[in-house]
Parts: sequence; structure tokens; C-alpha cells
Amino acid sequence: MKLKIRPEEPRDVDFIRSVVLRAFRSQNEPLLVDRLREAGAAALSLVAEADGKVVGHVLFSPMRLDPAAEGLSLYGLAPLAVAPEYQKQGIGSRLVRRALDLGLGQRWAAAFVLGSPGYYSRFGFENAGAHALFCEYDVPEEDFMVLPLWRHTLDYLHGVACYHPIFKEVGV
Repeated sequence: MKLKIRPEEPRDVDFIRSVVLRAFRSQNEPLLVDRLREAGAAALSLVAEADGKVVGHVLFSPMRLDPAAEGLSLYGLAPLAVAPEYQKQGIGSRLVRRALDLGLGQRWAAAFVLGSPGYYSRFGFENAGAHALFCEYDVPEEDFMVLPLWRHTLDYLHGVACYHPIFKEVGV
């Protein structure tokens, strides 16, 4: 299988929606992607293409801290989706690694994710609570993680990390 990771293009929208719907088996996540895109809040949206077909997708959107972290670019990974028949082949990992490399090049300060520590720790994500960073949602502390993209970033951050308001509107 020849896999290509590339930025989302307008022609991919329906394919992305299908992949996200099939991966999550819920309407909320595809709606979240559509709404973030429409609001101009899809800061980074990549697809995985296998043999000319979109089989995976990752999206990062801007986040903020309360109290505010002036001058620092913070982003949240959500969602990450791979079509069920292509899962467990490293596609999700390749999407995340490429996105984080691009974020580093764009001088992101840190990235957040709400997900499985067993999966996301492989990319360097660590427990955010251990750094006095907490999720705005009532979630298990170990599932909310942060990845500093520059040395000493976490020395200057603390507070409640807030996702784009569309997350609450959609119910994700």
C-alpha cells in the first residue's frame, strides 16, 4: 500500500466526512470537522491517501488557556480518524507525526489531546495535570495530555485549557 500524507483539499470534504463517520460511528465528530472548517478554525487538516483514496484524517484547531498565555500558539488534536479497514497499519501514527512536524515548523508552542495515554504517549504527549494544565471538560485527568513543541514551553503555562467553542456547540 502506497500511503501519502497531504493537506486537506476542497475535493476531500465528503471523503473526510465518511472516514470520520465510519471511524467514530457518530454524527458528532464529522459535524465537528465540518463546523471547524466552516469557521476557519481548522488550523491544520491532513489526510492520508492510499492508492488515491482518502483513508485517514487528522485535524488541529486553536486552543486558549484561562488565564491567557499571551503570544503562545496552542492547538488541540481532534479528531484523528482512520477508516476501519485501514486501522492498525500505522496510518494514524503517520498522520499525527506529520502534523506535529508541521506544527513545529509553524512555531506552535504546544499541542493538547484528549485520548488514550497508551496511544498518544508514543508521540511525546504527557499528562497535562502534572504541569498544572487542566481540561475545561470533566474528563479523567490521565486522558488529557500536552506536548510541548519547544523547550521550556511548559514552564510558562498553567490553567484551564479550552477548546474552540464549536466543540461545546457540537457536543464533543
